[in-house]
Amino acid sequence: MGEHDASLDARVVVEMSAWNELEKIKDGIKQALEKEFSVTHSTLEFEHPDYKHEGANTYKHS
Repeated sequence: MGEHDASLDARVVVEMSAWNELEKIKDGIKQALEKEFSVTHSTLEFEHPDYKHEGANTYKHS
């Protein structure tokens, strides 16, 4: 990664029912970031809904 490459650090709140799909969710997010925004480096931190960062939204995975 070069100094001019786009990168992203993010927290992702995952519903309890989707925890067993965490790797699939992570791969989908990373692919979308690269395709839509040319972000080739991302660090994703996954959070449990009961312990999510204040003000965080929960989105359903399809």
